[in-house]
Amino acid sequence: MMRRNLIGQVRDAILDAAPLEPLVSVRDRETAVRLLWEAIDGGDAVRKVVCLAAAVELRASISDELWASCRIAANDSGDAALFRLYRSARGRSFVRVSD
Repeated sequence: MMRRNLIGQVRDAILDAAPLEPLVSVRDRETAVRLLWEAIDGGDAVRKVVCLAAAVELRASISDELWASCRIAANDSGDAALFRLYRSARGRSFVRVSD
């Protein structure tokens, strides 16, 4: 149940950033990163990782700082499903970062 809920939240976040998806523009990618920064500022671990996964799906360029913040949030949450979502997003990212 939790996994479906997280995936639904990712889908909603994608639509928040790119309402015409799958026609994704540079502006949509920028919006996804802006929403990720807002989630980082908000402090909620689930929202951080959900926005990260959405940004990855939209193929946004994600800074090392954002990756690190989301990794820490997912790890510190103690939620195995949330950490798997983070690892999945990292694996799908076209921008490879080192952990």
